[in-house]
Amino acid sequence: GVSFRTLNDSLGLPSNIIHCLYEDVKGDIWIGTHKGLSVYDGIKFETFTQKDGLPSNIIKSICEDGFGRLWIGTQYGGLCMLDNFSKDEKIFTPFDINFGRGDKLSINKIIETPDAKIYVGTNHGLAEIFNGKVKTYTIKKDKRKDNFIHDLEEDVNGDIWIGTPSGLSLFSNGEFISPSQIRNISTGAVTTLEQDKNLNIWIGTLNNGVIRLNIN
Repeated sequence: GVSFRTLNDSLGLPSNIIHCLYEDVKGDIWIGTHKGLSVYDGIKFETFTQKDGLPSNIIKSICEDGFGRLWIGTQYGGLCMLDNFSKDEKIFTPFDINFGRGDKLSINKIIETPDAKIYVGTNHGLAEIFNGKVKTYTIKKDKRKDNFIHDLEEDVNGDIWIGTPSGLSLFSNGEFISPSQIRNISTGAVTTLEQDKNLNIWIGTLNNGVIRLNIN
């Protein structure tokens, strides 16, 4: 049968507001909360906050790369990286992404592609990190709504699907394809994306339910 166990602030979590979850290569569960970053080893929690070097306590996205580094996206604090996170001493290194705008950066989704590139979906657009260098891309210049990225999903072709409040976009070969060019799909705001084993892209929307797109 199915069993449930609730882990909450009474057991050591810093907050019951959970933004993201991630299992690392060791099997530990990283939990992005509204009051810090926690890691659960199956027995106990260890929690990190701005006092430990995080740029913000609101953790929105977590991703481990092929080099064993943990990338952490925050709300209004930008991106940071935790190298050698298996060591006792945890050092969070800020990673600057500059879209040339004054307001603070929120990181909503981080993914790694098979070619070791890190893609970061932010409230200002898309960032690509490779060999320590950053490239930034905006879907539409000077349009905040179009450049606010909720989710990223890489498909089998290596293209990256992007969910925004304006709908669906696609990043392919270094440029964006507008939603109107993607089989005339009308999605409304896209909040989440997932590719299944049959290569369908599942599109979760704000008001139009779930849409299944077969990319073949």
